[in-house]
Amino acid sequence: MKRGFGHAKLSVIATWYVAKFSRDIYLPALPAIALSFDIHQDVMQFVVAIYFTSLALSRFVWSPLTDIFGRRKIMLITIPIFLTGSLICAFSVDFPMFFAGRLLQGFGIGCVTAIGRAMINDMYDKKDTTKALTYLSLLAAWSPALATMIGGYILLFLDWHYSFIFLFIMGLILLLQTIFYLPETNPTLNKATNVIPNIIKTYKRLIADRDYCRYLLAYSFVFAGTVVYYTASPFLFVKSMKIDPHVYGYFAFMTVAGIMVGKFIATFLVHHLRIDKVLLVGILVALVAGLLMTSIALAFEPTILNTMGPTMLYFVGMGIMSPTSKAATMSLIPGTAGAASALFGLLQGLASTMAGIIVAPFHDLTALPMGLMLIGVSGIGLILFIILRTKPEKASPPIDIA
Repeated sequence: MKRGFGHAKLSVIATWYVAKFSRDIYLPALPAIALSFDIHQDVMQFVVAIYFTSLALSRFVWSPLTDIFGRRKIMLITIPIFLTGSLICAFSVDFPMFFAGRLLQGFGIGCVTAIGRAMINDMYDKKDTTKALTYLSLLAAWSPALATMIGGYILLFLDWHYSFIFLFIMGLILLLQTIFYLPETNPTLNKATNVIPNIIKTYKRLIADRDYCRYLLAYSFVFAGTVVYYTASPFLFVKSMKIDPHVYGYFAFMTVAGIMVGKFIATFLVHHLRIDKVLLVGILVALVAGLLMTSIALAFEPTILNTMGPTMLYFVGMGIMSPTSKAATMSLIPGTAGAASALFGLLQGLASTMAGIIVAPFHDLTALPMGLMLIGVSGIGLILFIILRTKPEKASPPIDIA
């Protein structure tokens, strides 16, 4: 690690926690929010799905600007946007107000995870970037589980509005930490005045890189399967299976455990296989999980065990792909870490939104639509991964994620 970035490393972890909490803390309350606003569950599932588009747009708009103006300055703009959205959600009196608040939250906080990954690239030498990304992501890995658990207990003792007050407090702490402690980590700021042409030029370079597109598309579609779970599972477990929201919150620990197992598997595999092979293993694991969930849903009534088992396996596949694909795409073209992360986040968000919107109208309070969508998104990821394969002599070299 380069010297002088101790507080920056803490900021990276903090940004991941705030972003994950913003995404997941209200999931146990989705049925309650739908009831509060007197709207159908499909509409709330749409809110969950479209939130990923606001996250993606945030990354796409703000992240490349950090390569020009610096990581810290952009965060000082976007975090207040998130705080505004949090307050709007907390005090919303109707659905349009709540929806607007969620869009603002996503547009404000979405870029900070991408900025965090770019900061890792700033702070560490190239050979240590993936290792640092893996270890720090393991520290933040439990944030989704903690978010849903806390959200469930907030709903048990208070009501869903307080989840967004909790998010406001988290965001305020992050803002104060950024103001007083976060140094600028980008050592190669580009002060050129032709900002937009430079950004477009960078995006063109990335899109023209076949390996970048291959890793990006494969992971984005597999990740979209997790959004299918986020949109469908609250209604499946809380509404259909009559599971208490605070109990549902604990299920997230199972998905996080799947991700962590996948990352540990990736750490082992990368020492023996090229990155292409490691990513292929992750895609196939996810596809098998979708097939397993669909088969079980056709034969049996949904239970916690026969639904969460395949779900955990799917998250194992995503965990295998996550550190390798992100590290590989950010290091392919030097000087484009912010833009690479932004484009990565944009397509990931758009694919996630598409999958969430598609599954919502067909959700029949069983695991069958969810299983079919997992097959679909992982299958598309596999096809694109094969079609975009480079020639053997140009195949990407192995990378170290341990």
